[in-house]
Amino acid sequence: MLYYIMHTRYGWLGLAGPREGTVSSLVLPCSSRDSTMRNLIHAGMPEDAVESVDAFSGIGAQLRAYLEGEKVDFVCCVDVSRFSLFEQAVWDVTRNIPYGKVRTYKWVARMLGRPLGARAVGQALAKNPVPIIIPCHRVIRADGSLGGFSSGVKWKSFLLQIEGIIYKDQECEFRDKMCDTGAS
Repeated sequence: MLYYIMHTRYGWLGLAGPREGTVSSLVLPCSSRDSTMRNLIHAGMPEDAVESVDAFSGIGAQLRAYLEGEKVDFVCCVDVSRFSLFEQAVWDVTRNIPYGKVRTYKWVARMLGRPLGARAVGQALAKNPVPIIIPCHRVIRADGSLGGFSSGVKWKSFLLQIEGIIYKDQECEFRDKMCDTGAS
């Protein structure tokens, strides 16, 4: 297992994966390198993992650009094979939600052919091991409110804000377009 911890303007971000260029865990920025390392280990990275800047330089550059406000279509291999087929299917649908758009848990469930499965979708998204790359922050409640996020609602709101989606008093506002909740 390989890992990389990089400093961003928001703190220390961590990546881990079984081989070069493949990400199986992503830890959103923490206040210290040690905290990020603990969170990677908690996410399943073995303590004897080898640090490798080169193994994640491409995805690291993409994540840095994203956090600086650039539109990024993430190009990397994601390994989520340790999770259930349902969770993988939820993340496949979620990974295709465009930058700057949101969809509802119900919409994701319908895309999976499980129109009553919104709650199960939420549970799968809570286990997302690679937030940002699998953009679970783009999935909101049917009433337009944010819903949950494994790293906290403040992170979810912040990631949406990077993409031009502003939440005020739980109402979605776009700077220059209507909120697309995928209601259709």
